[in-house]
Amino acid sequence: MNIDWLHESFRIGRLSYWTGYADEAECVVSTGNGWQITKDGEGERYSLVCYHQELALGFTLQIESENEQITITLPRASILEKGTNRFGSMLFLPDFARHREGDEGYYILPQQSGVLSRFCGKREAVYRIGVYGSGISECNMPIFGVETPDFLDCAVLKPGNCDATIELATAQGPDKEYRIAFRWFFRHEFNVRRQNFPLVCEDFVLVLKRLGHTSLSPVAQLAEYYRELRLSRGEIEPISERMKRYPALANAVKSPEIRIRLAVKWPFPCEVPHQTPENEPEVHVFCSFEDCKTIIDHFKRAGIQHLNICLVGWAAKGHDGRYPQILPVEESLGGESKLRELIQYCQNAGYFITAHDNHCDAYEISEDPIDEILVHSQEGFPLKDGVWGGGQSYKSCPKAMYETYTPRNYDIIRNLGFRGTHFTDCLSTIGLSVCWNEKHPITKAECAEWRCKILAMAKEKMGSIECEGCFDFALGVLDRCFYIQTDSGRPGHSALLSRDYVDEIVPLYEMTYHGILLYNICRDSINAVPKSWTYLQNLAFGGLPSFYFYSSFSTKHWTPDGRPVAIKGRPRDFSMFDLEQEASDVRHSEVDYVETLGDLQTQFFTDYRKLSEDVTCSHYSDGSRVYVNRGSTDAVLEGVTVPANGFVRVVSG
Repeated sequence: MNIDWLHESFRIGRLSYWTGYADEAECVVSTGNGWQITKDGEGERYSLVCYHQELALGFTLQIESENEQITITLPRASILEKGTNRFGSMLFLPDFARHREGDEGYYILPQQSGVLSRFCGKREAVYRIGVYGSGISECNMPIFGVETPDFLDCAVLKPGNCDATIELATAQGPDKEYRIAFRWFFRHEFNVRRQNFPLVCEDFVLVLKRLGHTSLSPVAQLAEYYRELRLSRGEIEPISERMKRYPALANAVKSPEIRIRLAVKWPFPCEVPHQTPENEPEVHVFCSFEDCKTIIDHFKRAGIQHLNICLVGWAAKGHDGRYPQILPVEESLGGESKLRELIQYCQNAGYFITAHDNHCDAYEISEDPIDEILVHSQEGFPLKDGVWGGGQSYKSCPKAMYETYTPRNYDIIRNLGFRGTHFTDCLSTIGLSVCWNEKHPITKAECAEWRCKILAMAKEKMGSIECEGCFDFALGVLDRCFYIQTDSGRPGHSALLSRDYVDEIVPLYEMTYHGILLYNICRDSINAVPKSWTYLQNLAFGGLPSFYFYSSFSTKHWTPDGRPVAIKGRPRDFSMFDLEQEASDVRHSEVDYVETLGDLQTQFFTDYRKLSEDVTCSHYSDGSRVYVNRGSTDAVLEGVTVPANGFVRVVSG
């Protein structure tokens, strides 16, 4: 993997900068475009000092090359701005992975589970896919791959991964060229000009690795390389090791998850954005603490052995009611005494029971002062988020939360008696924010670090930790995530597949982190009906089942997997009518996912192959193969008969 950095036609990058007049401009970084590039050192380690006299801008690259791998570092301290121009961003090595229409191969992108983008049939466009950026569980790993007939190139960004996007260009110009590269941001937040503010990025370290082809699929090779890289750095630890120290995690490995939504202010989404005690909407109860006992009784009668039950909307004024305030326990559900009874009742039944909480949002209606904990923009204004149960929410700074309300709230939750895989919202699924509040300023990288500290505190107090999404900066502490994809990826039903650059969804994330993280693959697989397409897709991708009583709690009409679960304009309250069927579905899932396949949760997911339109095969590190047939007729492949709408596990030997 040789790079001729000094050749006049070689483009180190495309630098975007602000001029002294606040105009934005872009300049190709190359010796043929006025840049003085001086090489300092020879052999496997050397530096490139890059400076443009007219622009008065410069930076240094530190290069290490060894065994088909190049490590490139751009230290933030090396950035020079001697005049009035200011660094904005740089698309680094824009031609590293250049291809043309019809070339054989594809890009591998870490978007949700993972996608393939082939070099053909695309419209001319440029996409910026934020690493840990806006959007739910979009680009959740700072990597990409380039597969060709001759080799597989892997690109990994660390550190600097919190200040980057993956930029994908398709069908560019008359030759219809395709490119993929990281764009590094030096000053960037919410697309506002930042030329007069300090640099807030980390050093950028990019690792480029060329792999030869093996018996594994290219996606599996990329997953294996990145997983082993992180394991060798000590950034992640296998579940099999962590569960020795955390009994709650050992339980989670064999437990379907049941989330029970208890209460929320109605209607929802809230119609009163700025709430006061005088105009605060009434709380609607979906399921009381006493109703939860009935649900537990049904689960026990259905023969369900292990569960992690999570209560949603138990705190003051229900789901997202008054954060960071969580007390008193919502009185309309039965209050604190009934909650304590329920917790003990659940634990006596042999199940774990935990609480849902939130450390990202703050509401004006909270009795706790919130002004001192909010994320501020560079202009000094608090940043708004969505409108939820408590009305208009504001972004909480994780550093300020950790130092004020987080310890108190976790002590409250622990003292109520909750134990198990605790759930906290959003910390590993919403975009990172720079906080300019002068009392607790943080960069995006520091934002990620403080979020992980919040997750770690919950884990130590409750025994295990789950979050909504799966940005992998959190995987040094996170045990379980609620979903990886926003939809199932089913052809004809997938928003991700409908994007022009996406040709196929692949389990890149799952093959990287299975055995490290417990997960459910998508929102649609919550409450998935046994033998349905989505139920089987979750199984094929190595997931664990998740259920919600009930998914419907808003005025939106949602019918996942073909099962009506909501009536438009009305909430779905607890009733005995379908509880027996729901308990049966949970038990069926426990048999399939836990009793038949549960031991695989501590194995690595080593490969995934599509054998036909309907049948796939998932490989695990213990030698097991799981064949899944999403079709309506039995299939015989590789000497294995796979029943219609079913699966077969073949054990090595």
